[in-house]
Amino acid sequence: MKPIYLLFAAATLALASCARGGQQEGAALKYVQDIISGQDAAAHAIVSAYSGPARDGAVYVAGPYAPVLGAMKNLIRFEAFDNVTGQPAPDALPDFAGEKICALYDFCLAPEDREEMRAATVRAVVEAMDGVCFVSPYDNEGLDTRPVAKALLLPSPNAAWGMPDVDSLLTAFGIKLPVICPLKSVLEPFFKGRRGSASVAVLTTQEYASGEAYKGYIDYLAAKQGLDSVACTVSADSSVTAVLTHPVDLLIIDNPELDSRQISENVKPIPVVDLARKGAEECYRALRRGNLFTHRVAWPEAMEYMSAEGKILQYNTKYLEK
Repeated sequence: MKPIYLLFAAATLALASCARGGQQEGAALKYVQDIISGQDAAAHAIVSAYSGPARDGAVYVAGPYAPVLGAMKNLIRFEAFDNVTGQPAPDALPDFAGEKICALYDFCLAPEDREEMRAATVRAVVEAMDGVCFVSPYDNEGLDTRPVAKALLLPSPNAAWGMPDVDSLLTAFGIKLPVICPLKSVLEPFFKGRRGSASVAVLTTQEYASGEAYKGYIDYLAAKQGLDSVACTVSADSSVTAVLTHPVDLLIIDNPELDSRQISENVKPIPVVDLARKGAEECYRALRRGNLFTHRVAWPEAMEYMSAEGKILQYNTKYLEK
């Protein structure tokens, strides 16, 4: 893989953080308002200058380090479609052959509440639309370049909270950039039209086994749909029995160490969705719909960048030490 760069989208894009409970659900995010109005001039300039997804752009994967690294590796080796017909039929050629796959690692402090999750999601979108890359601590101009996004995958479950804000931003500027959040893609159709009660189980990593990432978002969607009750069991256990202590309507796998195909066989007839596979499939279909594939016969090309507040440097672990 090529060297990793710390990037900064032309100027520091500050998170629009608020105290817990600072804004009501559904309220417009101030960060988005500032970008649209031009109050955040740097971000406004980046989004305004974005000319739309193009074939020579890159597929970006953005968010925290662990889920982004896993998702990037999955895209590189993903092989589930016929590259000529687009039908689900492996053809021994990587589905993203000839594509640039850019990992964009966010090393900012982990979001502590929904406001910060929403702002971090929007920031990732803005950064993916910029083509500026800073190459050293002494580079104040952005002397290098990087590919601009033609599709963006957000593998962290936290990103689901910010998707309505992303939609608002892109709509305001008339931008058609495909932004894929696998968790949203799975849960919104699951809850749509559902009545009475629901039960969802999640096998994930330790990082997301508690807090707002899954249970908070599932409870939110259930309340939004007006369900009488929702059961949500989230576990970082490697055994599926940890989450099947009661009847389950949907089992979500978000752990690269687990074999979702084998789990699916073992728990039939419970529907099982692997978020890594879901994200790759959604990316593939988005490129197909937009006629955005490069059509180059070559292995996917991995590029890695990182974003951290106020620091622009070529990757070196010493710069991440506190």
